[in-house]
Amino acid sequence: MNVSCFSRGALLLLVMAFAPTFASAQEKTSSRENLFVNGSFAKNLEGWNVRSSVPGGTAVIDEAETRDGRPTLRISNPKGNDTFVTQKVTLKPNMRYRITGYIKTKDVVPDKRTSKDGASISISGGFETTDRVQKTKPWAKVELEFESGGKTEMTIGPRLGQYHNTVVGTAWFADLELVEIGRARK
Repeated sequence: MNVSCFSRGALLLLVMAFAPTFASAQEKTSSRENLFVNGSFAKNLEGWNVRSSVPGGTAVIDEAETRDGRPTLRISNPKGNDTFVTQKVTLKPNMRYRITGYIKTKDVVPDKRTSKDGASISISGGFETTDRVQKTKPWAKVELEFESGGKTEMTIGPRLGQYHNTVVGTAWFADLELVEIGRARK
């Protein structure tokens, strides 16, 4: 019997024996509860509210612009606007959370040349946002970690613009997720 053949065979059996354990551990890591209702937008805008700082901004489900074969949320500002699609979520006090999602943009430009604002996923009532995407960019994953402090609920969601920094253009959002990741560090 060739020892190298035995070693390869033993290694293959070992890998096959532990593969379910590795897969199970991986599933547990990625199966945290998504605190967003309808974060995939599979149920249209169910669970989401749309608001714009001035009339004209729109938010619709886009069946043509998909990500991984699924419809996406499209926010369009034909003129300078701050259009925010929000959801009030329940949180535990003094915990850490992570927001993740995907953003694609077309011709996103802030009205103020020096502004860094664009398309993001934002927490209402402050300036906490994921990276802000401008210009025309392909799908990119964004994320933001934050601590809840003493709060038990927050309003969070995809946004094109920011407070008084209005933006023109179009942005698509997909696969939004909000998960609890541990106790607050502070």
